[in-house]
Amino acid sequence: MTITHRLHHCLRSHDMVARLGGDEFTVLIEKIGAPAEATQVAERILDTLCKPFSLKGYTLFPSASIGIVIGSHSYQSATDLLRDADLAMYKAKSTGRACYALFTTDLHTRIYKVLQIESDLRRALEQQEFILHYQPIVSLSTGKLIGFEALLRWQHPQDGFIPPYEFIEISEETGFIIPLGEWVLREACRQLHTWHQAFPEQADLIVSVNLSSKQLREPRLIEQIDCILAETGLAGRFLKLELTESMLVDDVQTIIQTLVNIRAREIQLSIDDFGTGYSSLSYLPRFPINTIKIDRSFVSRMTSDTENLEIVRAITMLAQSIDIEVIAEGVETLEQLLQLKTIGCEFGQGYWFSKPLDSLSIQQTILAQTQWPLSETLGTQSSLLLG
Repeated sequence: MTITHRLHHCLRSHDMVARLGGDEFTVLIEKIGAPAEATQVAERILDTLCKPFSLKGYTLFPSASIGIVIGSHSYQSATDLLRDADLAMYKAKSTGRACYALFTTDLHTRIYKVLQIESDLRRALEQQEFILHYQPIVSLSTGKLIGFEALLRWQHPQDGFIPPYEFIEISEETGFIIPLGEWVLREACRQLHTWHQAFPEQADLIVSVNLSSKQLREPRLIEQIDCILAETGLAGRFLKLELTESMLVDDVQTIIQTLVNIRAREIQLSIDDFGTGYSSLSYLPRFPINTIKIDRSFVSRMTSDTENLEIVRAITMLAQSIDIEVIAEGVETLEQLLQLKTIGCEFGQGYWFSKPLDSLSIQQTILAQTQWPLSETLGTQSSLLLG
């Protein structure tokens, strides 16, 4: 009743409020001259609704997401209006708490695409449409292959290859990233254990798997990891989980405890895309991190920008001073490789060595060799791998 009263307080006497069920309400405002008038009403509603109130001795802090649609002669029924208002509300919810969104034709197209991808994602996991590609990680001092990063790919039966940036965010928003991430982790561990058995001379290779923020906060994460390692036969020391800097900012103590539990299984931890987020080397010792990966944006500009070169040098030196390994991402030229070696960066990953490849290609072109020669001849080898 409190919410209903607050809604009525925001509106004119001839405007209408109806409860659709649960926590959803519909507001009908007549004689709106322009979209700006509707957004003003939405702001007024949010300002009023979001004020705390007491209920049975508890203080509640309500919030709301508002979808706005402007009526026109193109609408044939109230159902169509409600449908588009609901789409706008979906957009508002994806933006964050206490937001509103105005329905547009572009929004209609975009939301339906999101809903279609969400539906296709669930089918894709069942139909085994996902595959993993693996990009080599190489020691810059010895040329030895030390492992791979597992990267997710989706081969849609109608739309073909769908890049990760089109579905990972949707997977995060919908929570589908939990079962999808579990599949990635299981498949990567299974594949590496298979390679260990097939290539005993390279049985020390590791595999790096990206972990999402929702996975990190999943209560069953440690249980899932234990089950996957037991099922696949892979020892924990051959697995490395990659986090982003932003994942270490909120609820630090809980995150640290989760990471400590992961490290107790000898699993390694890495911070991906280092330098683009919120963390700094000054507080890295608080986390049980083994490795940082310098973002490719710094590496790509080293040869043309002295400042970027010095940033890479500083990150490398400071990380090593606290016993954290450094991997440079996006190594694409011999000049970058030589600069990284001079700086003392330990490991590299990028198209100079190989693009991400499917498991069969890895077996045929990568695992058959034990190291890359770190010389001019590497260019010839790399061109063969890039295909």
